[in-house]
Amino acid sequence: AVQAWVRGCELGRERACTMAGDTYYTANGVKQDYALAAKLLDRGCMGGDHNACSELGIMFLGNAGVGTDVSRSGRLFKSACDGGSSAGCTNLGYLVEFGKATTKNPQLAAQLYAKGCKLDDASCASLAQATHAGIGVPKSIENAEKLFRIACRAHDVSSCAVLRVFADPSTVVNPVDAKRNFEVWKGTCSSGIERDCTGIGVIGMATGSVTEGRNFVQKGCSMGDAWACELLKLQVKVN
Repeated sequence: AVQAWVRGCELGRERACTMAGDTYYTANGVKQDYALAAKLLDRGCMGGDHNACSELGIMFLGNAGVGTDVSRSGRLFKSACDGGSSAGCTNLGYLVEFGKATTKNPQLAAQLYAKGCKLDDASCASLAQATHAGIGVPKSIENAEKLFRIACRAHDVSSCAVLRVFADPSTVVNPVDAKRNFEVWKGTCSSGIERDCTGIGVIGMATGSVTEGRNFVQKGCSMGDAWACELLKLQVKVN
């Protein structure tokens, strides 16, 4: 499949560039190759695939072999969001929420999360996190849980993990997606991406590593993630 996507990319199919780039970035069945991933994603982005722009922006947040350039990430995320990429909107919202290379603005961050949620149910996870912690929107655990359920039904593994750990232990968490996200976010967490530390913490707790996972959530809280701090107040319903 990867060979086919690379060939499609060479033939000018920007979506194929994105698929191949994502595969090399996340090491999904192939050896991880950050340089090739960035090259493919850049080609997809330049060709008009806004999701490629968003993923390339994530690589420039750090720990992805291409250097750290948060300002460039912001430009890529904005371009992606303006083009209708839900991930672009939620990633831009993250930068705005935490004030990275821009002015910290919780209300604008929540608006960007809401836009992402409207574009794709899976992206409702970010709005759910903001709603749970009262970041730019009224705090409501009930409304947050509704949003997590919407995102989980759309196969967002982090939302399913939240529900499994803190609401309903019978919630199924896809083990393949959980492992892939854990490995990718472990790198971005070590680069200072607070929300990713929290995310892998929840995934770890949901997949049997409760103590290690809680440590990651605590790390997210200590780094300034208000949502992580709220999670630490909740009762854990898995062993």
